[in-house]
Amino acid sequence: MPTKEDLLLEKRRYGLPQTISFFEEKQLEKGTPVQKIIGYIEMQDVVIDVTHNVLIPRYETEELIIKVNNDNKGKTNLKVLDLCTGSGFIGLALKKANPTW
Repeated sequence: MPTKEDLLLEKRRYGLPQTISFFEEKQLEKGTPVQKIIGYIEMQDVVIDVTHNVLIPRYETEELIIKVNNDNKGKTNLKVLDLCTGSGFIGLALKKANPTW
């Protein structure tokens, strides 16, 4: 279950005020992930809005992006289909890192 400290650390990471509102405290008590309380997550220089119906990209997903980028350096005109995978992070991150794909 996420803690107040977890929420404050995420807020500090994004330069948000280091306070916890009554609403945020209630969300923590329900076990709501801190990314959903804040409303977004940033990975690989891509900011993803995270609402109640959006899957939060996991850090393993970020590792996948790094591996795909490393394995395909210098290649152009690759096609990537990110279909029904949650937030769309995979496609967005790959396109941002590889504009010619």
